[in-house]
Amino acid sequence: MKGPSRRELRKSHRMTVPSHQVALTVAVDFDGVLHQRSGRFSDQVTGDPIPGAAEGLRRLAERYDVVIFTARTALGPVRQWLTEHGMGGFEVTHQKPPAEFYIDDHALHFTTWPNVENELLAASAEPSAK
Repeated sequence: MKGPSRRELRKSHRMTVPSHQVALTVAVDFDGVLHQRSGRFSDQVTGDPIPGAAEGLRRLAERYDVVIFTARTALGPVRQWLTEHGMGGFEVTHQKPPAEFYIDDHALHFTTWPNVENELLAASAEPSAK
C-alpha cells in the first residue's frame, strides 16, 4: 500500500509556506530518530517513540516537505506504527530520498576527509552503545 503523494502531503501538512515558494525537503530517519530501537530489525515494529518526535515532525512539516526513510524493507508496519503514534501521513521510503537536509542518528557531519577519518577511528576505538 502506497502512502499519499508529496502533493497531498504538502496540502495536508504544510500550510504556512506561501504557494509561490518551493519547500525544501527534509529526510528523517525512522529508527533512532522517531522510533526507539527495539533490537534487530524485523517486519514487526515495536517500541516507543522518541520523546518529542511527533511534535518535531509537525513543526518541520509547517515549513518543509518531510520524507521518512528507513533501512527496513517492510514499510506497511512502519506506516502503521507512525499512524498509531500521531506521525502518520508522511511519505515513507526504504531508499535515501533526495533532500536538502537529513536527520539521522548514524550520520557524520562532513567537513573534511581527515576529520571524518578521525571521527570514525575514534568511534571504532569505543565500545558500541547501540
